[in-house]
Amino acid sequence: MSAATIDPQAAADVAPKSRNRAWAKLRRNHPALVGAFFVVLFAIIAFLAPVLPIADPAATNWSAIRLPPSAEHWLG
Repeated sequence: MSAATIDPQAAADVAPKSRNRAWAKLRRNHPALVGAFFVVLFAIIAFLAPVLPIADPAATNWSAIRLPPSAEHWLG
């Protein structure tokens, strides 16, 4: 009967060790850190999107079509 019950203190002791082990493995895996950085970066940008000063992508300036590159539009 005692083998079927789980001691809450023993379960609490196991969780931090496994979390620390997972973090240590992640720190050693540099490509995973780079990927996690980009995921966090894009998540921050997505959350801040309503307050960022980004021009409307659907707005079209018809008078600027077929003009060469300029300071305002680097690719033309």
